[in-house]
Amino acid sequence: MLRLLNSRENWNALGANSITTAKSLLGQRFDLVLLGNGLSSLDEDSFTIYVAENYPETKVCIHYGGGSGLLFSEVRQTLCI
Repeated sequence: MLRLLNSRENWNALGANSITTAKSLLGQRFDLVLLGNGLSSLDEDSFTIYVAENYPETKVCIHYGGGSGLLFSEVRQTLCI
């Protein structure tokens, strides 16, 4: 996903492989957090709430898979672009 996202002009993606790492990265400014599959429903919900409470300007998009067109559409829809 990182390669695909970073191939778009003016899109810059960073990856995290744990909730702890993702939380530490949120100290930087992000427009979007993209969650992929592999998280439990509880982790997904608690992390989404954490982002909403601590970084209200950052939107959360959940992507469970599919082609690159679906990925780009989900990101654009979440960001309203």
